[in-house]
Amino acid sequence: MLADGWRVTNPNKREYTFHRGTGPDAVFSRLDRIYVTPDIFDSAREWNICEAGVRTDHSLVLVQLTPTNAPLVGEGRPLFPLQLLRDKTLTRAIKECGLEAMRELADLAQRGVRTADLNPQLIFRKFKLEAMKLARIREKEVVPKLLAEIRDCERALKATKANRDLAEAEKIPELEALTKQTDQILVKIAQGMRS
Repeated sequence: MLADGWRVTNPNKREYTFHRGTGPDAVFSRLDRIYVTPDIFDSAREWNICEAGVRTDHSLVLVQLTPTNAPLVGEGRPLFPLQLLRDKTLTRAIKECGLEAMRELADLAQRGVRTADLNPQLIFRKFKLEAMKLARIREKEVVPKLLAEIRDCERALKATKANRDLAEAEKIPELEALTKQTDQILVKIAQGMRS
């Protein structure tokens, strides 16, 4: 038998996946669902409803599926944090590293000596590693601020939804404003990642 996994996991929670309109005409509903069989439900975890990060009137229903025969996954390859491509502070720091690498390459070419310990490939490798290191440091400075803003909005949303003292007519404008604020932050992050 199929079941709405989010509802089974959160029987007493009140969340919405659809919103339309503004002010007193705003409508909130839970239209979007993920129906699963009991076998799949047993390997599913972290059921969540969150904002999409693009302009839409629907929220995402997310679940993490972990099959029992899934292979062990390592750390993976390093990726440059795309949301930092337009970060001026990081750009300046990487540019300085690049100029230093170019000076080393020019010195190497001028000397005409190429060894196993001193060659263009190693200089380029050192530059790439340094650029990734700088990006990771900058990411640790920038991203937590945005994530903290999102967490604050989500906490406020959760508290408003759970507040039984507020009438639905009073909740809707507040929910709408908080949802819009969360959307704006997510769009900002997503645009940085797509650029």
